[in-house]
Amino acid sequence: MTSRTRSRIEALLLEEDLQPGDRLPAERSLAERLEQSRAAVRKVLDEFEAEGRVERHVGRGTFLIQPSPDGSDSMSPRDVMTVRRLLEPAVARRIVAEATPADVAEIRRCMERCESAESYRDFEHWDGAAHRAMIEAAHSPLLSRMYQIVDQARSGSLWGELKQRSAGPETVESYMEDHRRILETIVNRDPDGAERAMLAHVENVTKRLFG
Repeated sequence: MTSRTRSRIEALLLEEDLQPGDRLPAERSLAERLEQSRAAVRKVLDEFEAEGRVERHVGRGTFLIQPSPDGSDSMSPRDVMTVRRLLEPAVARRIVAEATPADVAEIRRCMERCESAESYRDFEHWDGAAHRAMIEAAHSPLLSRMYQIVDQARSGSLWGELKQRSAGPETVESYMEDHRRILETIVNRDPDGAERAMLAHVENVTKRLFG
């Protein structure tokens, strides 16, 4: 049913020649016009949002994406998380091998600031800082440049609503538990453990973002 609904919505977008920045018809209107259930329409729009094709604003509606100048908004959150799953566990092994005591201290400092964050926004800031510190601890300029692209995409407008949906004390504590395990494996110089801990974290983030 979802694939049929998706095909019909795709056809409607083409028929109406909607462009980036244009608002899509409301869910109810789409369901009625396409003779599909609202649940099926909502699921397709959820897929479009995760793929980076639309963004939703409470009270305003659903809009086709206007790509950002740096291209970060053209990267779908699902694609970014797929790349993170491929990249970060392998990088964790290199961190264990390459991190200096100063690197470990900086990772720990950022994670401690995550722990003491008074708002989810502050937590997000220090969470990003912790991940950047870990990438820097791998001591690979190419990896650092590659991760800058991932980091830019995570800061794009596509991520706003996904993050907002999953934000909350339970999510923060879950991510902090992941951080503690990752840091422990780095301190203990355990490459296999670091790879497993990082993979578990990326999978946890993916599950919380997309359900």
